[in-house]
Amino acid sequence: ITCLVVGAGLGRLVRFCLDAANTCTTNVHVHVHVHAVDANPLAVECLKKSFAPWIENSTAQDPSNIYQTPQMKVTVHAPFSLFPGMQHVDLPTTLQVLYRKC
Repeated sequence: ITCLVVGAGLGRLVRFCLDAANTCTTNVHVHVHVHAVDANPLAVECLKKSFAPWIENSTAQDPSNIYQTPQMKVTVHAPFSLFPGMQHVDLPTTLQVLYRKC
C-alpha cells in the first residue's frame, strides 16, 4: 500500500497510516510506504526526526518501536507547495514517480 500524505504537518496522519497497517488482522503481510509532503521546512524537519526509524537508510534503532519492520517505510519529501492547476510535470522528480500510484 502506498499512501501520500499532503500537508503532513507534525505527522498525525502519517502515524494513522502506520497504525492502520499495524492493526491489520489478516493473514496477509501488508507492505506500507507512506510519503509525507509539507510546505513548511520546520514541519519537514520534525517529520524526519519523528519518523527516523521508518525512513529508508536510517540508522536510528529503537527496540520499543512497534513499527520497526521491513514492511513499513516512511519517505519525507523536501518542502513543497501544491497549487490548484498544477500538472504532474510541475512536481519535483521525487513526487513525479508517485503519479498514478496513490
